[in-house]
Amino acid sequence: MANDKREKTGNKHNFILYRFMARRYRPPGVLLVVMGIVALLPTFVPQLRFQTAFLNYQQLAIIGGASILVGLVLYIGAVLAERRAFVQCLPDYILISTMFQRVYVSYQRINSVQPVQVGRVFDIKSIKKEREQKLIKPLLAEPAVELVLSSFPLPESQLRKAFTQFLFSTRNIGFIFIVPKPSALSNEISTFMQRAADERDADQQRYLDPIERLKYQEGKTF
Repeated sequence: MANDKREKTGNKHNFILYRFMARRYRPPGVLLVVMGIVALLPTFVPQLRFQTAFLNYQQLAIIGGASILVGLVLYIGAVLAERRAFVQCLPDYILISTMFQRVYVSYQRINSVQPVQVGRVFDIKSIKKEREQKLIKPLLAEPAVELVLSSFPLPESQLRKAFTQFLFSTRNIGFIFIVPKPSALSNEISTFMQRAADERDADQQRYLDPIERLKYQEGKTF
């Protein structure tokens, strides 16, 4: 059963951009936790309770506890955001996942899968926000996978609110997947597309009566 399950799902290919974005919040999270621990020290070490201090140790403990809580939320949220941002082939769909959004793209919507260079898809000079320029600049020379679709599975405006702009192709209707192993992802998509097409053909043949099946086979080109 375990082998069958592995054969029916592809690997999770994590998005490099979401990894970059998530890791921005890790250092502030760690810093807040450290500051919170320091603020709590006078609660456990009486020698650190200075009479001339602006805040007493009880007030510091409240601030320290809040700082630790916020820091942990930032750090854990960054870890989860990185792990949940991926693309994966499933038997009938491609799953595009982020921390707060999941979109399923049927293989029938796919027109083509092709390798691209990130810098040929995104013109850094046309990107207005400096923060987004810094985000994509290190990846301009990297390869990626372009998934060209006949149409989006959801309204494009809704998708653009949920995903970074660097997940969308600027040349076609479709997505750009910037992942560590783009060639492996491209091969998986092609394999699952063919498998899904074969299963659709098998289903059509299964439900046709003998005469219709013969007509279907005679009219089919291989």
